[in-house]
Amino acid sequence: MKTEHSKNRSAKQEYWQEHIRSWESSGLTQSSYCRENMLSLATFGYWRRKSSLKVSHEPQPRFFPLAVQSQVQEKQSSGFNTVRLVLQERRFMIEVEENFSASTLRRLITTLEQV
Repeated sequence: MKTEHSKNRSAKQEYWQEHIRSWESSGLTQSSYCRENMLSLATFGYWRRKSSLKVSHEPQPRFFPLAVQSQVQEKQSSGFNTVRLVLQERRFMIEVEENFSASTLRRLITTLEQV
């Protein structure tokens, strides 16, 4: 059974957690947020520090927008092309089928020369 004291403590904690979440999403400085919401800056700072001690200190993942450009690819046959690649010390040998894409072969050779 919760005592009156623990109920008050939970209510205070929830009150300040809500303000901390609102401040984080507001984009305001702590000082500006407290002034606009008539909160004590010192008390706000106390609860913010107290709540941050409970939060895991593992790095949070960050997501960045990614723009994807479509590329027109050469029309290829519906089947797979067979490539045989033999790597030796500073040399390589590539065997391809007759209908293998010339541009794909050039990209493969360029890549292998860089390795």
